[in-house]
Amino acid sequence: MSTLTYCAKQATAMAEFNDGRLLAKIEREQDAFEAATTRAESEVTFNEVLKRLRSASVGRKVALMSCMDNDRAHFVWLLETMFRDAFADQCNRRARRELSKPRHVDLQDEA
Repeated sequence: MSTLTYCAKQATAMAEFNDGRLLAKIEREQDAFEAATTRAESEVTFNEVLKRLRSASVGRKVALMSCMDNDRAHFVWLLETMFRDAFADQCNRRARRELSKPRHVDLQDEA
């Protein structure tokens, strides 16, 4: 086997190994984010959702107000959609904040 063939096989093996590790890391991070989001769903307050609603785009606010008297069913649907979006946004913000905190590892417990 030539040196070039050997190097190519080694490089392929290393790439596959690193791809596997990378995929495993991504899956762990996704699982951690989903778990943090689920925890946040039970902790988000009404006031936090209202704060997110206040930061909605002007276009969404105008659309909501313009259909309030004209199309009541659409108004209710749009308001519910905006509320759910604000709730989900706040849950995601909490989850990202939780996961970005530095973790304390007590090395004495490891020994």
